[in-house]
Amino acid sequence: MLRKTLALGVVLIVAATTVLSGCTAKPSADRTSAPQNEKVVLKLGHTLQEDHPLNKAALKFSELVKEGTQGRVEVQVFPNSQLGGEKDIVEGVKVGSIDLFLVAAGILGRFEPSITIMDAPYVWRDFDHLKKAMRGPIGEEIGQKMSSGQGLRVLDFAWYYGLRHLTANKPVMTPADAKGMKIRTPPSPINIACAKVLGGIGTPMNPSELYMALKEGVVDAQENPLPTIYTMKTYEVQKYIMLTGHLMQSEVLGISEKAFQKLSLEDQQVLIKAAQEAGDYNTKLTMEAEEYYRNKFKELGNDVIEPNLEAFRNNAKPVYQEFESTWGKGLYEKIQAVK
Repeated sequence: MLRKTLALGVVLIVAATTVLSGCTAKPSADRTSAPQNEKVVLKLGHTLQEDHPLNKAALKFSELVKEGTQGRVEVQVFPNSQLGGEKDIVEGVKVGSIDLFLVAAGILGRFEPSITIMDAPYVWRDFDHLKKAMRGPIGEEIGQKMSSGQGLRVLDFAWYYGLRHLTANKPVMTPADAKGMKIRTPPSPINIACAKVLGGIGTPMNPSELYMALKEGVVDAQENPLPTIYTMKTYEVQKYIMLTGHLMQSEVLGISEKAFQKLSLEDQQVLIKAAQEAGDYNTKLTMEAEEYYRNKFKELGNDVIEPNLEAFRNNAKPVYQEFESTWGKGLYEKIQAVK
């Protein structure tokens, strides 16, 4: 009778775990848990400044994990490129010197090429579209490839980073106006392709180098969401802000599979739930900040320009064909079909 009772308990626990798990990441029974009562400390790295909405949300994630695990798991947040650029952070997670990453999807493309569709120009109708796709079956499939093939487990795809806009020291109304401009981009092929959509030449560079590069004329322009343009102070050396909205970007929060397997099933579930809750908190903060900074830049003396978006959208169409083999045939169409 005791054996039957124990067996029933195991079945109920497994069933509850299955129901609670989200589409983005699922807990795994194939793990090596930390010894009971031993505190687990996880290092999370990202490149944004301390006052950026993303960092505030990362700290929220840390709080939620601490609360949900009753202190069994501590997430230490390292902002402002303290652990290196985005490539360095992901490499650190791969080798085990860092546990959690919060980076742009394009950076993860060398590990799972299909994820770079998240950073394609004008691919998303709005953020609800992105969230439905990436917290649904499409995101689940990409996440499984990351986990099984690369040892990188995605906790959540939907950390809204904002609409990326072009800044320069001259007005850019159409791609033709940016001809010959060296535009700083993140170091990934899809982001470099976005610079071409804008009419310029993609020039990869770490965020920590950008301000001086703009000031000294190493690059002519850059593209980022409005909150990042403010926190990185690039508006000080770039008078014109063009609301191109060419890329609706979401950061990806993930953890090394090895670190994830050290946690109990219960604590794995806490991380998954906390990732989405903090991601939604980040989205709220970022959207509020976008509206605020749109007006703030005008007060600061910047020219905020609404360019000819149709011209930029038309310039993006060749990118979908160019990257189809990278993303996988039909993935773009599947995303567009999500309602």
